[in-house]
Amino acid sequence: MKKIFVLVILMLLFFTAKSQNSDMLSFGSDLKRTFNLGGELGLTIGTNTSIMVSARGSYNFNNFIALGVNPFYWFLQSNYYYPATSLHMTGMRVFLDFSIFKMVYLHCEFEELLYKAPSLDYPYNKIWYTSENLLIGPGIRQPISSNFYAYLEVLWNLNENMNSIYYSPVIRAGAIYVFPQTLKRKKSDLEE
Repeated sequence: MKKIFVLVILMLLFFTAKSQNSDMLSFGSDLKRTFNLGGELGLTIGTNTSIMVSARGSYNFNNFIALGVNPFYWFLQSNYYYPATSLHMTGMRVFLDFSIFKMVYLHCEFEELLYKAPSLDYPYNKIWYTSENLLIGPGIRQPISSNFYAYLEVLWNLNENMNSIYYSPVIRAGAIYVFPQTLKRKKSDLEE
């Protein structure tokens, strides 16, 4: 499975590099002073059902560093047990992206989940739990148009333990719209 995943990532990098007109291996991201807005949608249906919806917003301070937030809602249901167990989770992620090349970046995030689940002690009443996760890993971005790109991240949970909601690696994909940078033009620039 790991070999297939590495092969897919290498193919994406190769096809991305060949499909672009500009030099994709130059340093930085060319997203200096831009605001990005997008999100993710995850869906798994079967014995275990998982539905996740998240919004993602970030600001690129320069060509190398972006800071952002990512609020989300996550529904999980497992039919392995009787009665079926379901969780409604909400949370917030705060993240930093360090652009290495135009299409490759390092993603670091802190995530806090809040959910209500049955307690582990009798009488098994539902109580509130929090889960804090520190995730880090590489990401790639693929331009779709001049202001729109898709991204893929492979993250490892550094706070992983036996009570973690999910285990490493965590794979996320989504789409981002980059709001165009509005430049203040001088009168002399317009006359030329």
